[in-house]
This record gives sequence, C-alpha cells and structure tokens, in this order.
Amino acid sequence: MTLTENFNKHFEIVLADTDELIREVQGLRHQVLCVENPYLNCEDYPDGLECDEYDSRSVHSLIVHKKSGLFAATVRLVLPDPVSLDAHFPIEGICEGISYNSIDSRSYLNRKVLAEISRFSISKGFKKKIMGEEISYRKPQSFERTRQHQDAHLYLPLLILGLFKAILNMSRKNGISHLLALAEPSLLRLLNRYGIYFQGVGEIVDFHGKRQPVFGTINTILQGIDTLNFEVSDFITEENKKGISMHMKKRTAETLSSYQIASTAC
Repeated sequence: MTLTENFNKHFEIVLADTDELIREVQGLRHQVLCVENPYLNCEDYPDGLECDEYDSRSVHSLIVHKKSGLFAATVRLVLPDPVSLDAHFPIEGICEGISYNSIDSRSYLNRKVLAEISRFSISKGFKKKIMGEEISYRKPQSFERTRQHQDAHLYLPLLILGLFKAILNMSRKNGISHLLALAEPSLLRLLNRYGIYFQGVGEIVDFHGKRQPVFGTINTILQGIDTLNFEVSDFITEENKKGISMHMKKRTAETLSSYQIASTAC
C-alpha cells in the first residue's frame, strides 16, 4: 500500500474554515499544549480553547480519523497582517537576529508572500483512544511491508506528513511562497529523511524546549522532496477533491521508511 493510499484509508485533511471547526482547532491545541504537554497554563484558558492574537490572521487545518471521527492533529499558517505588512510573526517576537537578506537572494523579502508555520500539534490522546497505549519511538519500518494489524503504529508519520501537506495546500491557496517556522530539531531531522529541508536562520532558542528557527521556499522544498522520495512527492502534491493541492508530474513510488517521534507542537 502506498503512502497516499495508506493516508487516505485512515485520514482526511480538513480546512478549518468555519467557526465550529476553528473551535475544534483551538480545543485540540488546548489538549496538546496545555494538557498533554504543559507548555501553557490551563488556567489561562478556562473555556478549554487555546487561542492567541495570531489566530485572526491565520488559516487552519485539521486531520480527522475517518473511522472514529476524532480530530488527531492540527496546524495553522500565520499570514501577513493585511493592515500592516511590518507586523511581527510569532517567531520574530521570540528569536533575535533573523536576517532575511541572508536567506533570500534579493535585497528585500516581500512579506506579502511570507507566512509562519505555527501550532504544529499532534495529540497523544488520539493514539491512546485508538490503541490504548502511549506514543513511543519505533525503528524505521516500510509502509509497504507493514502488516494490516500494525497500521495504527504508522499513524504518527502519516499525521506528520499530512500536516505538512496541509501547510503547502494552505500556502498555495493564499499566495504564500516563503515559510518560517520554529521547530524541534528532532522534527527537522525527521522531515529531512523525507526530503523536506528548511534552512536554519538563527541560533537554537529555549521556547517550550529547544527550538530551531528555520526558513524555506515552497519551490525548494518541493524540489527536495521530488529528488529524494517520489512516494512523499506523490502524496504531498496529490490533487485532492477540494482542488486545493498543488499539481506536479507524478513519479514512480519507492518504499518510504517511516519514523515515529513524540507529539510535537510549535
């Protein structure tokens, strides 16, 4: 079974474009950021919805587990402020010394096409509900060689790649070509194995643990994926039913090694 078939069998990416779905996003973020990982204080969110000032200028996606109907993961893309392009992205309030001249060949990076990947969240509680066990690290394993009863063990890498597909979908729909992120080094190493490369643009900071500020262009990221792993390329660029996904020439699939890591929230 290919990566695309495996993901589509179990999950669906949902664009959170209604008030009800935004509440689902914020509720899941509260679960991940306040309950499962004590990054934020639960008492600051008595309604059980984690939100901040950047939500209003963001687009959000969810991943739903088809069989159970449970929301398993979410991510947002913080867009340029429509009122003031000079308005900070979250990363710019946390990290010092980010030089856009050093990461873009032009003397000025057009902030109209710049966005930040944020609140990349996968619920540990989801897997516990589905499997009755905690998420744990596992050795690399092929999607194709995995037996059917082990499918659930591959949920985490499927969710990670599903969230990244959602990020690229939202970027293309909103005219974004350049991406910022503040990510765990372990997540970046995992993404590198799939051909997803970001460039470090500053020193590692201590923000809910060690985090690396990074930058990437969508074209460069897609080129890296297409060069290293055709199966991930097929999945990331698949044309979905809503017409949001990117279009690229399909390549012959090769075996994808999957790795599991602990829940990540940026």
